[in-house]
Amino acid sequence: MVKIAVVEDTPLVSDLICRALEGEGYIAVPFALGNDLLREFGTLSPDLVILDLGLPDESGIVILRQLRARSNVPIFVVTAETDEAAKIGCLSLGADDYLAKSVSFRELTIRIRNTLERRSNGGVSSKLTFKLGPWTIDGEAGMVCGQDGRRVDLTAMEFRLLMLLLARNGRILSRGAALDALADGRDSDASERFVDALISRIRTKLDDRTIVETVQGMGYRIGPEKVTRL
Repeated sequence: MVKIAVVEDTPLVSDLICRALEGEGYIAVPFALGNDLLREFGTLSPDLVILDLGLPDESGIVILRQLRARSNVPIFVVTAETDEAAKIGCLSLGADDYLAKSVSFRELTIRIRNTLERRSNGGVSSKLTFKLGPWTIDGEAGMVCGQDGRRVDLTAMEFRLLMLLLARNGRILSRGAALDALADGRDSDASERFVDALISRIRTKLDDRTIVETVQGMGYRIGPEKVTRL
């Protein structure tokens, strides 16, 4: 059974989210404090985390950062904070989605289902495997591994964007096209800065700032000379 941790300190909101999740067949585990989730995270091993930012014990940003440092679990920020800077900040830290509390429970559960399904089948081009410099990118397993066996933990969004770039055989991927593909046809108000943030994180995690090329005014590409399809 899929377990989803719900970190929300308002009892009514927490209860409504948990009921919506349970109605879809998920196990919802509520937490009123972010530090309680951190303490129980290893034992609980949730498949996804829903995280509020305005927690009484610790900033949700701090909880997000600590979760991402220890795990690649999908994290949905669901908050009353609608400022774009807050949204970009959370996405840059590794949140997989950022939703205002006005979001319908139906939309929330659909987004969760889509994220979990992509994660289970490896995401975009899931049957493809690529060699990129010292890295092997296994689409079916959803894994990036180095020659020494070290695994790089990319978030679901980071992995999908990397697979999009690899599958284009050196052709440029515009920020708009990346946003459309990552949104899977659903409405998204994410800006192009979201794509820039994802690219920056991919470069950092792969220890190579040049592995993804910036094409000024057009988008991003990975040179075909860098890629071997296995």
